[in-house]
Amino acid sequence: GGATSPETRKYQRVQLRYGLELPPGISADTLTPLTGESLAKAKLTTDQVLAPLPRPDFLDAVARPDGLNEDVEPPLAAQKAYVAGRIAWRVGDMAEAKQQLEAALRLAPNEPRLLRLLGEIYTRSGNRIKGAQYFRRAVDLAPEDARSLFILGRFAVEKGDHDEAAVLFHDILIREQSPSALAELSRHFLGNTLRNMGHDGASAEQFEQYIAVANGPISSSIYAREQALLRRQIGVTRQLLGDLYMRLDRPADAIGVYREALEAGVPDAVKLDKRRVYAALRLRDDLLAQRLVIEQVQRRQGDAQALAMVRYIVNQGVPSARVAEAL
Repeated sequence: GGATSPETRKYQRVQLRYGLELPPGISADTLTPLTGESLAKAKLTTDQVLAPLPRPDFLDAVARPDGLNEDVEPPLAAQKAYVAGRIAWRVGDMAEAKQQLEAALRLAPNEPRLLRLLGEIYTRSGNRIKGAQYFRRAVDLAPEDARSLFILGRFAVEKGDHDEAAVLFHDILIREQSPSALAELSRHFLGNTLRNMGHDGASAEQFEQYIAVANGPISSSIYAREQALLRRQIGVTRQLLGDLYMRLDRPADAIGVYREALEAGVPDAVKLDKRRVYAALRLRDDLLAQRLVIEQVQRRQGDAQALAMVRYIVNQGVPSARVAEAL
């Protein structure tokens, strides 16, 4: 990643170039260095961002003795209704599942496993609001219930409540200290949430940490499929991290991450090539910019986009005679 890549060391003393045009087809808000208030906001650390945010009441509940205490068995009738409810849920009979589980909950009102399952059933049936109520009650009774927190975090993302989403995903990371699929996914979600809030530096912190752990074995948990899917998009995550570095005016970090993104694979290699050329120009490495553009022309047999990049680097001050000679 950024801070330790060969490029970071190579360019550490370079005086950056400013005032460059962006490559054709790249929007200004993707790579332009931030200034003023936007830059101050972007430089905050994750802890500085989260400190003033309100915490939902259910996050700070103290586990109750009748919560997830394995020694306290729910009444037998509640256990039978719970089993019947799970069976109905597995065969897709949602109405029967709700009826059995709600009957079990009346007999054992402080059983987090019941609350979580009801939350999942109502959510899958399309009633997100009622589902969220059950998940909150589950966390209220069992503060260590990271699974319910993760679902609540995703609900917060979907309704655009970035503050709550950031707090919830960060809390999961505090609770899930050892590596797990849930922690890995939460780290990625937190990075995206902070980016949507305009906290590029804090977002970069999270994506750096995500990339550092997203190469171990896939877990055997219910999150394994999503974990594997996200890992297959590691090139996109690296490109995103490179864009954050560019906005934070750290092109030496960005160019190394962009190279890693290309090696991992991205859906739009043309746009990634343009980012690499722009980063090279900002670092005053005109030879690298020229080499990258010539490689594009040769690889894409002189298509219009590649030739537009030749005009672009010449317009940014790379001598046209040198480019022509190289071609």
